[in-house]
Amino acid sequence: MTLQEVELNTTVMMVAGFETTSTTIAFMAYVLAKYQDVQEKVRTEVTEALEKYGKLNYEAVMQNMKYLRSVLDETLRIYPPSTLFTTRRAIKDFEYNGVRYKAGTSIMAPTMNIHMDHRYWPKPHKFDPERFLGENVASRASIAYQPFGVGPRSCIGERLAILAVMYTVARMVQNYKMSLGESQEGDLERRYYAAMAAPKNGPYIKFQRI
Repeated sequence: MTLQEVELNTTVMMVAGFETTSTTIAFMAYVLAKYQDVQEKVRTEVTEALEKYGKLNYEAVMQNMKYLRSVLDETLRIYPPSTLFTTRRAIKDFEYNGVRYKAGTSIMAPTMNIHMDHRYWPKPHKFDPERFLGENVASRASIAYQPFGVGPRSCIGERLAILAVMYTVARMVQNYKMSLGESQEGDLERRYYAAMAAPKNGPYIKFQRI
């Protein structure tokens, strides 16, 4: 690899591995503080996992916190930290909806638009973790949800990111009750930069130790 390639790959790993994870945690703190009923359900799940395992380890977090995972998935649906397109190149000629595409054509799917498409997500602007539980998942096209991309070339750090976010949020909910600060009014605005989306201001969260 050339020096430039090393620099570029290092930059990608730093941005993808740090910025997106910390931004997702910020978005999750916001939705948990905003929706107190959701926060209490997560806290109940964390408490039950602690009673079973004695601590928050891999099994407790990744295998026993289905509701927390659904909250994460719904957060990533509405607030994906990456605003990039999922891009693939056709390996052969094909036809779709009456239009023919040649091999080598680049196909770009806009993640944020798909995540807000009412054909896949009824009332798409409503925060509803139940979308990712039970039959709601089976009845929906899997590619309608792609915060990490889709297929064999999806994000290589997906499982690590999910573990890091879920563990961190579980510890937050275990030790603190979160609520919106007085200055956190209305919907959370986002700013966009370098193919990233992050809270424009805040989020302003009050933490009360339990």
